[in-house]
This record gives sequence, C-alpha cells and structure tokens, in this order.
Amino acid sequence: MKSFQLLSFLVFVAIFALAPQAHAINPADRAPLQEAVSHHQLTKKEQRQQKRLEKRLKKMEKKGVDFSDPVNKWLWYAIFAWGASVVLSILLSILFRATLLGGGGFGLYYLLWVLTGLLGLAGSISFVIWLVKKFG
Repeated sequence: MKSFQLLSFLVFVAIFALAPQAHAINPADRAPLQEAVSHHQLTKKEQRQQKRLEKRLKKMEKKGVDFSDPVNKWLWYAIFAWGASVVLSILLSILFRATLLGGGGFGLYYLLWVLTGLLGLAGSISFVIWLVKKFG
C-alpha cells in the first residue's frame, strides 16, 4: 500500500512539474528579461558554461534535434525519456539476473525500476502534450 501511495505521489509531482511548461510562451514576455540579462556582466565561469551549452546545442542541431520549436520540443522530450526508459529496462534485466545469482542488491533494482517507470510516464505525458499542441 505504501509503494502505491509513493508511486501516486511521484506521478502527481511529475504532472505538476510538467504542466506549467505546457503553456505557450509569449515572445513579448521575454523582452524585459533579455534586456536585464544583457546588462549583466558574466564571470569567466558563466562564460565557459555558456560556451559549453552553445556547443552542446550546436551538436544537437547537427543531429536534427531542435528544442527551440515550442511544439516539437515535447516530441523530443518524449523520445529521450522513452529511450532512457528502454536503456534502464535493459539494465534492470541484467541487474535482476545478477541479483538472482549473487544475492543482495535489490534496493538498487527497485530504485531503477521506479525510475524506469517514471521516465516512461514522463515520455508518455510529453507525447500527449505534443499531440495536444500539434493537433489540438
């Protein structure tokens, strides 16, 4: 019963974490924020982080992944979440066989099992948001 309550709580937290981002962003609302950021002097550490982020985004764009589109970014979130869920489920099958043979390690197994389920759920929610934004 406790695991069901915990799972329900985590699902609601995931829904509330993703729901505010589902609304369209008005570009006019960004103008004051961009002006405030442009007047801020960046430290060397912030400049390095910004360069790394730009480099990663360029790599992603070369591969065809575009997070700047407010609609299609939800599809990419779903694809990445489902991919991570599949990779973790494969890892879980390997870990499960190892725990059967060597004993112990069930705590990590259940943690990864919950994480796999949450990633699959996040991918499904992102896909539904993409469908609503694209066709709704």
